[in-house]
Amino acid sequence: LIAEFQRAQRYHTDFSLILLDLDNLKKINDTHGHLAGDMALKEVARIVKVSIRTVDKAFRTGGDEFTVLLPHTKIGEAEKVAKRIKILVCNSTIFKDKEVSLRISQGVSTFSSDLSSWDDMYNRADKALYQAKRKGGNYIVCWDKGISSSQNILPL
Repeated sequence: LIAEFQRAQRYHTDFSLILLDLDNLKKINDTHGHLAGDMALKEVARIVKVSIRTVDKAFRTGGDEFTVLLPHTKIGEAEKVAKRIKILVCNSTIFKDKEVSLRISQGVSTFSSDLSSWDDMYNRADKALYQAKRKGGNYIVCWDKGISSSQNILPL
């Protein structure tokens, strides 16, 4: 994150960040056990991997949280990536027989010249993620000059 932020700052390029959090991992763990929770994490990781370009980077950064770095990506394109991830997660059939669906919330931010550090960019994505969770989860919230857009994409 630091290197991509510095690159965007130095070369005046676009750079976006997605923070993604599983909404119901605790429920999956409590209802079906920790092996099921591990399966859920692996499925989300697989979906993120197939949803991004080879130049993008994705990391598991917490118990049920992932970070996706999108170099040379404006906020609108980052939102499209977030939508693609969400649709694939919502349509996952990994727990179909157990009547549990995967749900994720996402916060998206993008590099801008008013940011003084990578922390600021991360904090914007984090605030957007928390707003998505406060809306009840299964939302995408983008930070663009303040938190300005959100979208709830339901399973198809």
